[in-house]
Amino acid sequence: MKKIVLTAALTAIVITSLCAFGGCKNTGSLQTATGGGGSNAPALVELNTNTGLISIAGQTINTNLEYETIESATSLGVALAISKDTNSIAYFRAADVILTAALANGQFDPKQLSATLKTISVNELKDSSSAQAGVQTGLILYQTFFGQIVSAKIADTSPYLGPGLAAIRDGIGAELPAASVTLDPTN
Repeated sequence: MKKIVLTAALTAIVITSLCAFGGCKNTGSLQTATGGGGSNAPALVELNTNTGLISIAGQTINTNLEYETIESATSLGVALAISKDTNSIAYFRAADVILTAALANGQFDPKQLSATLKTISVNELKDSSSAQAGVQTGLILYQTFFGQIVSAKIADTSPYLGPGLAAIRDGIGAELPAASVTLDPTN
């Protein structure tokens, strides 16, 4: 639900901005904005709040489906890597920290993220390729989504890309066991 609200809020901002330069039409769940030319001009941005579909210059993106696919793929990749080597859990915990920091700092470029994730070193992990592949499954889908959003030439991409990156992090977190805490009863 949070993702839907975020997407709807961003699209409303984009539509409002475009309305300042051209015609607008709001018919209930369908909101459109044109770049000018009156009501007969083609829609540049269109949001259907019932479906979560965004059409930008004729290209339709179902952001909710994109986020779910990215999270599911990451989760599957992580689960497979952990089943192969439980020492990869340490890699995924480090990846979770890196992705959380990237989200906080607005670093959404998938190539930079991939390069950073490849620098994770875990002593107990003899071969990190399975762990890296676990995250890469989601990162590849995110990179495609990233390309769609960037090619749409949206001024502020963070409301779209942030949830996409969060989907990778959430896919990792869904497969990690709870961190154990050992309490010393003598203290």
